[in-house]
Amino acid sequence: MSYCRKCGFELEDDSLFCSNCGTPIEDDFVVASAANEQNREQAGKEQEHEKYEPEPVQKNQRTSLDDGKQKLNSAKQSLQETGDKAFAGMKSIAAQVGKTVEKSKVAADEEVKKEIEEQQRKKEDITIETGTKYMSDTDLWSWLKQKSKREHFYTEEPIEIEERDFMELVQKKIKENNVPARIEEKRIRWDRSNIERNVFAVKPITEVVNPFSCLLQFNKIGKFTFVENKMFITPPDLPAVPMKPLEIDETTKMKAKNALIGAVLIVVGLILTLAISPVCLFVVLCGAIFVAAGWKSINLIRSIEEHNKRCAEQKEKWEEAWENWSNSIFVHSFQEDINGHLSRIFEAVYECIKQVSNETLKVQPVDVQEDNHNMNELEQLIARRKADYQ
Repeated sequence: MSYCRKCGFELEDDSLFCSNCGTPIEDDFVVASAANEQNREQAGKEQEHEKYEPEPVQKNQRTSLDDGKQKLNSAKQSLQETGDKAFAGMKSIAAQVGKTVEKSKVAADEEVKKEIEEQQRKKEDITIETGTKYMSDTDLWSWLKQKSKREHFYTEEPIEIEERDFMELVQKKIKENNVPARIEEKRIRWDRSNIERNVFAVKPITEVVNPFSCLLQFNKIGKFTFVENKMFITPPDLPAVPMKPLEIDETTKMKAKNALIGAVLIVVGLILTLAISPVCLFVVLCGAIFVAAGWKSINLIRSIEEHNKRCAEQKEKWEEAWENWSNSIFVHSFQEDINGHLSRIFEAVYECIKQVSNETLKVQPVDVQEDNHNMNELEQLIARRKADYQ
């Protein structure tokens, strides 16, 4: 686009004169046109700059902005302080939890250690209370014999000494040798039967629980004299033998259901009687008969259930008594026999018996018989007898 250099009027492209002022169009006209174009571009840029230039911040807006920044900084500071406190609290809680866990671990370790020591102590020793609780005071079982020794003497002249005299001599010898034991007479029952008799038994004087019943016997048959000592394991103190549980047959169960049928008939009969006719009382009567028959079966079932409950309780006590005795007294008897203090006392008593026999009979035994049962043999006998006793 071209303009007149004199009046600035817009010229057409093929014009030779300015249609406004008539000035002829020359070459320097283009320069003016280019200059004008630059002026217009500069003016456009200035307008555009003025268009996008941000409005000046008002005083109130600047105050609000400053307040916002101050609040933001305050919030940041508060958040930082809260975070620091929370971190410190978490650190303290973690420390407390750590201490609690450590204490719990130590306590648990101590508890386990005590439990192990307690179990070990129970295996190695039995308290007086436990021993008297699990052992019988009056029973002996002839088959529960751990070991025995029989010495057979022969003398040309009959021996005038009797069994009680022999026991008194043994007691005297025990005292002379300072052996912590005594001979006592006691009454026992054999093999859970009605057979009872008086026997002479060796009783060690010690605080250690004695799982044994050591019996001494002195018998004379003509010119033959027998001196015996038998070591029995004291049997458990058993409760009553558990009763046999009973079964409820299907017939009884079916009869018990008659009570329900009878109750339904009674209700239906009463409704029909009130709604239709008194003749329907017959239905009520039939229902009553069914209830009576069923009620008898119900009472029988209840009695059987109560009986079976008592049987279960008795069996539980029975099994518990056997288990407690087996895990304590029975095991303890073999531990004592191997390396216990009691076995040494009994050996000393046997030596005293031997000394009295030599001094009294003044001859050597012509025959000595010894019998021993190991732990496995006795365990098999116990399992079999346990079933027989039930």
